[in-house]
Amino acid sequence: MPVGPVMPVGPVMPVGPVFPLEPLGRLPSQLKQLRGYMYVLLSIF
Repeated sequence: MPVGPVMPVGPVMPVGPVFPLEPLGRLPSQLKQLRGYMYVLLSIF
């Protein structure tokens, strides 16, 4: 039963860190994009 109320409590807290919540939906694509950007930055520097 507590599993239900626990869910809403989570999203309410991440009001600030909404960034990580969005990528969670499309983690694979976001991770790939982030990795690409990181590799590009590393290669540039």
